[in-house]
Amino acid sequence: MAIFRRENITELLQPQEPPCVTMMFPIFRSGADSQQNSVRFKNMLRKASDSLIDTGMTRSHADKFLESAQPLLNNNGFWQNQSASFALFLSGDNYQTFRIPFSLQESLKVDTRFHLSPLLPFFFENDRFYILALSQNLIRLFQVVADNIDQIELIDVPK
Repeated sequence: MAIFRRENITELLQPQEPPCVTMMFPIFRSGADSQQNSVRFKNMLRKASDSLIDTGMTRSHADKFLESAQPLLNNNGFWQNQSASFALFLSGDNYQTFRIPFSLQESLKVDTRFHLSPLLPFFFENDRFYILALSQNLIRLFQVVADNIDQIELIDVPK
């Protein structure tokens, strides 16, 4: 497993064969709590399986889809050599795990592409950036500084 680098984002942004499973969670790095990492991973794999089934996949196909992640369950050395957080990206044609050097909130997403927004602070350390969210009925602008995101009120913006 590699440490996440800026270059990895380019590959993960490429179109993937869906479904795309994105799993992230902070790591307990010492003491008795560190043994919970594999238990949390097992629970997240179960939730990922349930989410895949919700998309119409059969249980056996969902289990087969997640099979490449199974060896991590009982790999104590793997869980002891982690960074602040763990991320897994799994699609029909891609499987990657990364050590993330900053703390992430626990999340699991099953979608048509990988969920990468929690990793944005990694690319804009100590910088400010903006996110423009557009939909048919709503326009929103957000300002992101460090680990804080605030919506900016837009005045006189056409709907």
